[in-house]
Amino acid sequence: SLDISVQSQLTHLLVGSYMATSIAVSQDRENILVIYPSEPILSEAALKIIEVTDNQTFVLDRLEYSLKNGLVEAGFRGELVARIILILGWQHMLSGDSLYTQEKSVRDFLNTLFGNYQTLKQRDNRLKSLKLKTMFLQSKLCLTHFVQLNDPPSCQVLKCLFERGAGAILGRNARGGDLLLPVKMSNNTSEEKYSFILIQVKNYSTSGQAYTEAATTRLSPSSVFEGSELANLDLPYLCFYWSLGATESNLRLQFKSWKDFEQHWGVFSLDPFRFLTEDLKTKLYALLCAYINPFDSISIWKRRPTISIEQHRANVKCFFPVEKI
Repeated sequence: SLDISVQSQLTHLLVGSYMATSIAVSQDRENILVIYPSEPILSEAALKIIEVTDNQTFVLDRLEYSLKNGLVEAGFRGELVARIILILGWQHMLSGDSLYTQEKSVRDFLNTLFGNYQTLKQRDNRLKSLKLKTMFLQSKLCLTHFVQLNDPPSCQVLKCLFERGAGAILGRNARGGDLLLPVKMSNNTSEEKYSFILIQVKNYSTSGQAYTEAATTRLSPSSVFEGSELANLDLPYLCFYWSLGATESNLRLQFKSWKDFEQHWGVFSLDPFRFLTEDLKTKLYALLCAYINPFDSISIWKRRPTISIEQHRANVKCFFPVEKI
């Protein structure tokens, strides 16, 4: 789910190729408003296509190009990169399987993202305050794509998302959180219950940014889902705080947990994501830094001048008054 510029020529191609759904056309027929409904089959096919390394490289390169040239909105680069990490992590975990649309445990997914969870807990003293319950680690995830939510999520929404293998992009400027992954709880009853993994994403480019409040109080379900039934859900959950910018402090910290917030986990930079190759990290950092720049070497704005410098000088000179002899 990408925010394509309404004036981009890509919009009608996306609709015509069944990649997006048009919900409005401006009266002058210049702009098209499109949305991305949940498409499990399309997502499955896309994951199959990017199994090939060359295809994956091509997609990420084109995405960087689009961000730098205004074809895709670049204002939420951190959230975009976080979604890519989650989807690529899911793909990596199920590499070699015939289908990506299947249920896997939270523990398996965390092990794929960061390495063995139990080993991390034992070796990294900064995770000593993190205490995820066994029931939660054994619960199930299913993630092949993301959809945009405009309203606060509910337990029923979590169920619907899970059944379609979808994660959620929370409403713009949502308080405290950016992404939501539904989790089907593992229990001994016939009643299905759903919890969540909540993710707040930051793309700080300088060190020293205050993050403790954003990673704890403001990221708590009672704050993010205030007024919703998820605010006081009596089930275990996980709140991630991801600061993906490659700062010196981020690279040094990598992980963090907080006393009195036992289900909150801080992740800093791309280095903790063990499944990412160095080439992928380089491309993802490029996306984090992508913005419209007319002087960039791959920018559509940097064209060969239609008039040479010499010709330009000659044109300017012809406007000068002729010197009197």
